[in-house]
Amino acid sequence: MNLIKQLTILERTIIPELQDGVSHRELAKKTGLQEVEVMRALQWLSNKNVLEIQKEITKTLELDEKGKEAHKKGLPELNIYSEAKKTPGTLPEVAKREE
Repeated sequence: MNLIKQLTILERTIIPELQDGVSHRELAKKTGLQEVEVMRALQWLSNKNVLEIQKEITKTLELDEKGKEAHKKGLPELNIYSEAKKTPGTLPEVAKREE
């Protein structure tokens, strides 16, 4: 059977937009399909040996509000330590000066 006749609508929609290094998100934007539809079509094309899928996993970390504050003002523990080095005293006294 001819491969073109075996292609689904989703596969036919993304094929014109395929290029080296294009992500599924970019394909979804270009084609107007949902990401899950693009992923499904890519998997089907891969199963038919039309293309090879390369996966790249990235992790992103973001600071929450307390993290942003600590980044801006410094960690409370280090601030207390710095203050204690400047003017010795008991821990409660040093912590009170830091407030």
